[in-house]
Amino acid sequence: MTMKEPVRIRLQHHVYSSLQGYRTLFCSQAVPEQTRRLLDELAKKCQRVCVGGEVSGFFGIGGGQVCFVRGKPHGVDHVGRARVCIHTVLLAESDLDKVPTFSPFALPQGVFIDPAADLQYVANQLTPVWEPVTEDSISARVAHLP
Repeated sequence: MTMKEPVRIRLQHHVYSSLQGYRTLFCSQAVPEQTRRLLDELAKKCQRVCVGGEVSGFFGIGGGQVCFVRGKPHGVDHVGRARVCIHTVLLAESDLDKVPTFSPFALPQGVFIDPAADLQYVANQLTPVWEPVTEDSISARVAHLP
């Protein structure tokens, strides 16, 4: 019986916030401009809702890409207004096919921005890969079955 290589799923990020005005704080370089505009529009629609609490979603955006969106309050600005952060993680559908037990609820919290993170340095806090298979995960155990 051979051990399979660990699954590594490439992640791309888009982070939109009200830090110093509503704007994109970070977008992975590999994200095409048309996709970035789509994600900006999505974030703008989420911003008002997530002032009152967390919002999240999972959906296809075309071009073989899917995205996970998490929007939530992120502290207050210098005059006490609620600040928000909308973080979208993009994945290739073909990468998700490598995870037979994938569920939209399986993406770990760790791929998203920490709620206490300083948004000025957001690019340093984003992971470029997700490795969903650990030694004791269901995927790892199933891989050894005949």
